Amino acid sequence: MSLELVNNQWKSFRKDLTLIVQDSNATISANKTEGFVGENFNFTATSYFWNINNVIYQWTLSDENGNKIYTSDGLSMSYAFPTVGTYVVSLTAQTPNGASDTDSKTIVIGSRNPY
Repeated sequence: MSLELVNNQWKSFRKDLTLIVQDSNATISANKTEGFVGENFNFTATSYFWNINNVIYQWTLSDENGNKIYTSDGLSMSYAFPTVGTYVVSLTAQTPNGASDTDSKTIVIGSRNPY
């Protein structure tokens, strides 16, 4: 692809460009990123593919030390965190040709104050 710029004095500048289109793109939508022990969190995959039916979605939930504590497949995932802490939810979207993209969100879980 070429780009040509012309100024008001009709002088032009031409530059050849390479356009790289990323085949895979994953984004996590979450109903919230902070909450309390036992509350349900809902996560949904958003992608920008022309045919999302052929994309494989893999979810990984890790604790603050990087230990995997839960995995799931599909366009969405729900989870109720059992303990206080900071967690990372990761989504990997992979196309049939093997291209992949990953997104992640940090989730903070607190405890409710006793009455």
